[in-house]
Amino acid sequence: MLITTADSARHRPRSATALGNLFLAGDWVHSDLNLATMEAADQTGKAAVNALLSAAGSRAAPCEILTLRHPAELDELHEVDTRLYAAGLPNAFDRPAPWNTARSGAGADLPTQGRPFTGSGRPETWSTP
Repeated sequence: MLITTADSARHRPRSATALGNLFLAGDWVHSDLNLATMEAADQTGKAAVNALLSAAGSRAAPCEILTLRHPAELDELHEVDTRLYAAGLPNAFDRPAPWNTARSGAGADLPTQGRPFTGSGRPETWSTP
């Protein structure tokens, strides 16, 4: 799975194009998922079929296209992540837990994604370069 960069969805082409007989599908085409996955390719394939049916004036039933559910319970976390991103800081889940800044015990020598480490496995700094 490829997770796309922030704000990249607006650059992806849509399934229906300005050319009346050209329709696009694939994990790189704009979809509600915004991920390079088989599921995104499936959804854009269905969107392309629907655009083709519409362009042809067909009365056939359109394909069902699922939409991504955004649980309201995660709105506050999304807002925090948006502010961190705007400040150039990593996602809150990419940092050590505040109660575990002096990593010790099982797994203390394992690298934490995106953080520089010394030979001892302890982080040199918790700030983002």
